[in-house]
Amino acid sequence: MEAEFLAEDEMITMLPLVSIPKMTFLQGDYGPLIPGEPIEVPIWFALALKRARKCKLVVPSWMEAKQLEKTVENERISKNRLTAVPYYYAEIASLLLHYASDDMRSAATVRRGVEDLTSLRSSKFRRYMQTNVREDCNGIKIENICSGELSAVRPVLCEILETIHRANDSGAVDPIKMQTQTQKSQGTQSTSIFSSSKPRSLRRFRA
Repeated sequence: MEAEFLAEDEMITMLPLVSIPKMTFLQGDYGPLIPGEPIEVPIWFALALKRARKCKLVVPSWMEAKQLEKTVENERISKNRLTAVPYYYAEIASLLLHYASDDMRSAATVRRGVEDLTSLRSSKFRRYMQTNVREDCNGIKIENICSGELSAVRPVLCEILETIHRANDSGAVDPIKMQTQTQKSQGTQSTSIFSSSKPRSLRRFRA
């Protein structure tokens, strides 16, 4: 919820359906709004007007069905690293699919594309963690990580690195024991990252 809240500060283009004079908010001034004239505003502002049926949203280019298909394919081909996508891509996709699916050419295709992309990245991220988190590491470097992925891994990774640090101070490290202790301390959250089972589908992208 926190990530989705922060994602609403990202900018998006909308097409106003009504005339509205310039409005002043804490974040700045937006407007005036002229019907049919594109304007870039924060997502929270656009969604407020969208819910009031006073605008249409212009779907970001990375969410277009064809572009999303290319992104999924690039993610599939790039086996050893995460590809570059918007930091809040999952949160933005969730918001737009929920509130503005009628402004998309093919919402069902977009939804499937986002689910495929998220699933691929989740599996790749899990494999990366299993390979790179070792008893002799003080940290790991991950390029192109996104908000949802970072939120998922931060608690368990911090616990693992702390366990490694304590074990190194006291003597030898037992990787199996280390992972078991971390899973116990983190509960189901650790199994979602290190489990070899297939990632479950994400409900937030469903119709």
